[in-house]
Amino acid sequence: MLHHSISFLLLSAFILPLNAQTFPQPELWLRDTAAQTIERHGVYYTIINGQRVAVSKPDTNYNKSCLYSRTIHLPDSIMATDSIYYVTDITDAFTGCKHLRGIILPKGLTFIAPMAFAWCRSLQQIDLPDKIENIYSMTFLYCRSLKQVKLPSFLTKIGDSAFRGCSRLKSIVIPPFVTIIESSAFEGCLHLKRIEIPQSVVAIRDFAFGGCENIKEMYVYASNPPILGGDTTISLPVFDDKVRNIPVHIPKGSKLLYTHAPEWSLFTNYIDDL
Repeated sequence: MLHHSISFLLLSAFILPLNAQTFPQPELWLRDTAAQTIERHGVYYTIINGQRVAVSKPDTNYNKSCLYSRTIHLPDSIMATDSIYYVTDITDAFTGCKHLRGIILPKGLTFIAPMAFAWCRSLQQIDLPDKIENIYSMTFLYCRSLKQVKLPSFLTKIGDSAFRGCSRLKSIVIPPFVTIIESSAFEGCLHLKRIEIPQSVVAIRDFAFGGCENIKEMYVYASNPPILGGDTTISLPVFDDKVRNIPVHIPKGSKLLYTHAPEWSLFTNYIDDL
C-alpha cells in the first residue's frame, strides 16, 4: 500500500508541476501493511489507531471504477470487534472512480488525502465537513461534472490544483478563515461565474483562476489587496485576461489601493460598495 501510494505520487509529478509542494504524512500512510482492514457495504476501512479508521483501498490491484459506481453514504462510525471506530480520514480510495456519482461524508472527517477524488468525472456535488482545515493538492482534479461544492467553514488553505479542471463548477464562496489560495487551484473552471473572496485571504498564487474566462462578477472583501502570484521565479497571472472588465466589488475607500496593486491594476471596473 505504501509503495503503491508513493509510486502514484511520483507518477503525478510528470503529469502536473507541483511547485515543490510537500504532501502531508498522516499516520495511515505510514502504517504497517498488516494493519487491520474492515469491509462494510462494499467500502473498506483501515484502523489507524485508538478509535479512528480511514476509508482506504482493499488492495493495490482492484478496479475502483467498477467497485465504486454509485452514490455512497459514508457513516460517521463503524462497529468492529465490539468496538466503535470513528471515520476521520480518507486516503486515495476514490482516485479515478469515474462512475462515482455522489458521496456523503462523515461529520467527523478531518483529513482528505491529496488526489483523493481526482478524476472522479461523474461526481456532481459534495459537501465538505467543517472539521476539514486544508484541501490538499489535486484533491478534486478534473472532476468535470462537479457543479456544486460546499467548502468547510473553518478551512484555512486551498492547495495547488485542488479544483483544477472542474469545468462545470459555477460559483465558489471562499470561507472566512482561508488565508492562501494556491497555484492553479481553480484553473480551467470554465463555467465559473461568480467568486467571493473573504478579507482573510492574503495571497492568491499563480494561475489560481487561470482559464476561468467566463467569470461575470467578483467580490473581494479585503481592504488591502491580496498578493497575486509570486510563488514561482517567473510569475504567471492569477486571472484570465478575458475577465479584466468584469465588476469587481471591493470595500469602500480601497479603490486607490487596488488600482495601484500588481495585477489588480489591470481590472477596469471597480465598485467600492462593500
